[in-house]
Amino acid sequence: SYLVGSLRDGSLPAVYNNQYEVQFSQQNKEWLEKIIVPTIKDVFGIETKVESYKNQTPRVKIYSKPIYLFIKKFFEYPERLQITWEVPTLIRNSPSEIQKWFIRGFFDAEGEINVKQKRLVIHHSWDGDNPIVLQQLQEMLLRNFGIKSKISNPHKEKKFPSYDLRITKENVLLFYEKIGTFHPEKILKFQLLMGSS
Repeated sequence: SYLVGSLRDGSLPAVYNNQYEVQFSQQNKEWLEKIIVPTIKDVFGIETKVESYKNQTPRVKIYSKPIYLFIKKFFEYPERLQITWEVPTLIRNSPSEIQKWFIRGFFDAEGEINVKQKRLVIHHSWDGDNPIVLQQLQEMLLRNFGIKSKISNPHKEKKFPSYDLRITKENVLLFYEKIGTFHPEKILKFQLLMGSS
């Protein structure tokens, strides 16, 4: 579930020349090397590495038809872009421990910490006026972890409106304690944030 959450910074490109590819990408190469690569090895038994070419965003690729179809079917990866991908039904119906790992992966992929404002933000572009995926995250956080959050008004980003799920004040500490992070930059920012509390 952590890897599925982390795919918010990744994709399942359209099949081309019978190549079934699952891709994780992010500017933070250390996260890919120290977290994503070993997790792929633990979960799927596949050796991967980080690829980084010139101005391209660093990425990790899995070439596997079974894994590609597994993610597409069981985690409902859409035919279109991620801007329509809701929290998978399997995750929403899972115990809170599974949901925690999914939210952590989502946060590590799309989250941001503002130390000065003591605020966490999870960004997401959505195709429409109703950011269903963030509403589902918001509900999971409140129901299972007691973490309150708010969804911002949309702002334009490229072709689609972008929304923020914002967590502030004492709920930041709750998120740190109950959800946490594996992301090197976010670990450091959490430590700074907790130190300034």
